[in-house]
Amino acid sequence: MCTAVGFGWAPSEESRAAFAPTMMETHGIDLNASNQPGFLAQPYWIRAEDGSKKWQWKQIGIFCAAFCAVFGTLGVIGFCLVKILKEMNKTKGHLESKTRQMQRQLVRALIWQSLIPTTTSYIPICFTVLAPLFIEISLVGIGTVCIMSMELFPVIDPLIILFFTG
Repeated sequence: MCTAVGFGWAPSEESRAAFAPTMMETHGIDLNASNQPGFLAQPYWIRAEDGSKKWQWKQIGIFCAAFCAVFGTLGVIGFCLVKILKEMNKTKGHLESKTRQMQRQLVRALIWQSLIPTTTSYIPICFTVLAPLFIEISLVGIGTVCIMSMELFPVIDPLIILFFTG
């Protein structure tokens, strides 16, 4: 993700020129100022002078690599969860009730620790990152809220463990 943001979303002269009018109109930030303010953007395509879309294949490639990492993580979580549940079913009669209860609590916590970042981080970020590919509207406030929602999971994560384990 750091590579995707660092190389794929960092401003270039081309993206600076393309985003300058929108940033000035929406946020009052002059991207052409002498100090060249930084910004993060997903320039998948830039409008050419003739009005057609000029696709930015480098950014699209970096975007795909970042999403493979994110969805690969979700795949590993799902795979591990299935394996854990199968093993728990095999050892049903062999474990003490307290050990079994603790295992159930930890699996329940794992499920919630997978669902909460999916709803507070993955889905909003997917919307923010994918929307420009399909619709040509400025997300403005919605995009800001979606990006800020990523910060909810680190706050909620320790509370999940405390709530689901005795």
